[in-house]
Amino acid sequence: VPLHDPSMKLMPMEARNITTLTEYPTDGAHFFCETADLTEPFPSLKRTTPCFEFVWNRWLSAYFRNLGLPHHCATLLQGMAESKQQLDHSGRKWFIGLISRRSCQ
Repeated sequence: VPLHDPSMKLMPMEARNITTLTEYPTDGAHFFCETADLTEPFPSLKRTTPCFEFVWNRWLSAYFRNLGLPHHCATLLQGMAESKQQLDHSGRKWFIGLISRRSCQ
């Protein structure tokens, strides 16, 4: 998907930003949650504004927030989210979940 109109000349800063955006490693290193605010300590209710210390796409979502559409861009966290099924001593299934997040500061 092209990120700019090829007929328009980009400023050097715009070209750097597009390069940064397209080359940044996101596969397996970032996650989001639609039903809970993972930027706050667990358990937390969904807030209208996330704790931006853990939001890695704050600059990208600023445009939507400025238009009054803060929920149109997912809150992207860097870290790991994993769930694993286990069996207890009697063979019953149970799940363990691990969520880690990296601060932007």
